Amino acid sequence: MFQDADRRIIKEWAGDDKIYSAVSITTKIDQSLIDRIETNQHKIIDEVDELSSFKQFNIPKDEYYEMAQANIDKLRAKDEIQFYSGFCYFTKKPVIAQGVDNIMLFVPVYGGIQFAEPDLSGGLAVGFDTFDIEFLFGEKKFTDEDIIEECESMGISIEVAAEYELDFLMAESLEDKFEVVQKYYNVLENDFGVITENRTSADCLIAIWKDTLINNEGGKFDAPKDPFGK
Repeated sequence: MFQDADRRIIKEWAGDDKIYSAVSITTKIDQSLIDRIETNQHKIIDEVDELSSFKQFNIPKDEYYEMAQANIDKLRAKDEIQFYSGFCYFTKKPVIAQGVDNIMLFVPVYGGIQFAEPDLSGGLAVGFDTFDIEFLFGEKKFTDEDIIEECESMGISIEVAAEYELDFLMAESLEDKFEVVQKYYNVLENDFGVITENRTSADCLIAIWKDTLINNEGGKFDAPKDPFGK
């Protein structure tokens, strides 16, 4: 997303058939990029509002719009920003998913997984960044140590996701798929101490699922594009 950024490697390390990398990114603000982000944010708010998902969080559309716009205005006023990226390379691809789809949408990583790319050697490279969560939502500021921990948490969460992926794919209804995700999250929280709430870009999708189930609407599950699409 930021082509001319300065990247500082915080740490690179290996363990359990995985290779991790934590990176700090500093970049000048590109106003044309901010324009595109602003357009996307407005579109997302309108689309989600049509599904009444904000009612699940008791956040009126106007209030959410003002919050999002305020953060974009703060971002636009900056000369440069610093945020983080984290990566995990699996030497053996653990999931069926060929990208950020099916259960990979729900891997609990701050800001959500940004890419998942298999390679010809049978491995899988997965990455996230903190840009959205730090500057568009203003929910959390990170340290170098946070990103190192997040990389390792992502690696564990993807390995556990692999154990639930077939159940997720076989589930036909929204309710059944939602139950699989809840079981997956329960194991992460109880067995591995992973925080799952408010961690992924799929939080928006979960809200939509809940709203759909509450209103007893059926329908086949279709994996969405990144709900906070950049």
